[in-house]
Amino acid sequence: MRASDRPGSPPRTTPKPDPWFSSVGEYLSMPILLATAPMIGCLIGWALDRTFGTFPVLTIALLILGFISGAREVWIRVKHSEAQKRHP
Repeated sequence: MRASDRPGSPPRTTPKPDPWFSSVGEYLSMPILLATAPMIGCLIGWALDRTFGTFPVLTIALLILGFISGAREVWIRVKHSEAQKRHP
């Protein structure tokens, strides 16, 4: 039995995470998201275009859809982060 588990000892406290540190990580992940969403859309579109012989229709369409989905996800994350700052 550890000393902190004995009856009458003060309860353990866990350190609170620094909110600034966690928001930096969240904001640093956004450029990666903006880059990977269109790349994934483009790769899926390219594979479908090769399968169906429709090059470059699906590649361009899914590339644009990737840009839109990446921007939308960043928008949602920024709004969520702003809401957490106002109401901790």
